[in-house]
Amino acid sequence: MLPVREGIRDISPDGSLAREVKRGDRALHYHTFALLPLVFAAELVQRRNIDLYRENDGAIGRLANLVIDAVEDPASFRKITPIRQDPFPWTFRDELSWVEPYYARFHDRRLPAIIAPRRPFSEWRLGGDVTAAWGTPLP
Repeated sequence: MLPVREGIRDISPDGSLAREVKRGDRALHYHTFALLPLVFAAELVQRRNIDLYRENDGAIGRLANLVIDAVEDPASFRKITPIRQDPFPWTFRDELSWVEPYYARFHDRRLPAIIAPRRPFSEWRLGGDVTAAWGTPLP
């Protein structure tokens, strides 16, 4: 069994992660951070014909939608916790690197506006320039 499936099972119907909500004013940061291993693992195992995006009724997509909504409108995260969020300066920068492969796969119409001003994405945990490796042209 792939250990990443535990993280996917933890995603609730509203897209939140209970363990990360407990982090108080950093909950949004850790929801964003959680998508890095989930999305990249999902992409890597596609080569083995394993579709992690479908698991737990599309849980990765629910978490991604929650974070995308919060990037567009931070107040939207109040439906998860009433605690005012205080993300780190890098939360909505390189820790959003997961949007590159996610956009390449799903072409979510909300993502070009998020991606364009932040490119190139660079995440040391993923080997550096994520845009060069995973980015696709934007409309």
